[in-house]
Amino acid sequence: MTKKFKPTVDLNSALQGIAFKVIGKGVRTAYSDSAKSKDDVAEFPAYVRVTVVKDPTGVNTDAELQIKLHSAENVEVGQKLEIGPNKMKIVDGQLVFWSNKSTYHGRDWIFTNVSAKGVRIDAWN
Repeated sequence: MTKKFKPTVDLNSALQGIAFKVIGKGVRTAYSDSAKSKDDVAEFPAYVRVTVVKDPTGVNTDAELQIKLHSAENVEVGQKLEIGPNKMKIVDGQLVFWSNKSTYHGRDWIFTNVSAKGVRIDAWN
């Protein structure tokens, strides 16, 4: 079996200068009964859902993103935060792109998703 290409990008670099508003947070649940799904939830039990309120490029303004975290205790729904030096960061944040092959209407398709994850959201020191 061929190994899947799985590029990983520093989440803070990808989001630098973008301002968010926290629109939700909570405890994650496994999407299936698989060991992989359960392990992912065990490693990242919390999530924060944000909407982009300011993107310097304008591309992602009003877009939503869910970030998997070890802990979401230090952010609140309604809180605004910006990623960058002297502002906020996602500690050990990673943006991971992953793809999978599937059959849809009798044709093979490769689809790509993104996963944003980190330890917690904290001050950038």
